[in-house]
Amino acid sequence: MRTIVVALMVMVGGVFGSTLEILQVSLPLSLHGTDSAYEYDGEVVQARVFARPMVLSGAMPESLVEAVGKPCRLAGSKNFSVKESNLLVLFGVEIAVVLREKGDLLVTFDVGELKEVGEEIEVELFTVLKMGVEAIEKTLKEYHDSENGELKVKIVLKGADQKLKGELKGVEKSIVLK
Repeated sequence: MRTIVVALMVMVGGVFGSTLEILQVSLPLSLHGTDSAYEYDGEVVQARVFARPMVLSGAMPESLVEAVGKPCRLAGSKNFSVKESNLLVLFGVEIAVVLREKGDLLVTFDVGELKEVGEEIEVELFTVLKMGVEAIEKTLKEYHDSENGELKVKIVLKGADQKLKGELKGVEKSIVLK
């Protein structure tokens, strides 16, 4: 009898479980604490968009896009111990994603609660957001299958006053993946 009850509980528990997938997610990473620098948009910065595997669950592609804004601690040697490397996290930019009825994604970069970053991070917010857009585009290109048709993505800002919105002009973007 005990075996039957345990077997039933395992089967019922599986119904409520979620699927876990390992997927490549691109992140805008700060390279502070290293000797690395890369050219980005005409300037040399200690930042770059890198892909890394992450374990994700939930609605796709929404969870995939949200993962671009998740914390990232780079593994390193005994000489490197930076607790956070994702520039979006360091700057306090929140990502929200909604799959709209039309089948397109609305991605919001919320810049309403920006954090002060230390002097060692010499990257402007505009560059961080552009790298965030690039990371989302690369992540979705890796995931998107053309057999599923076209995927439209609109990226907008939230929480910016008029002055900041003017400084960040050009970050808002529409992407179409075929």
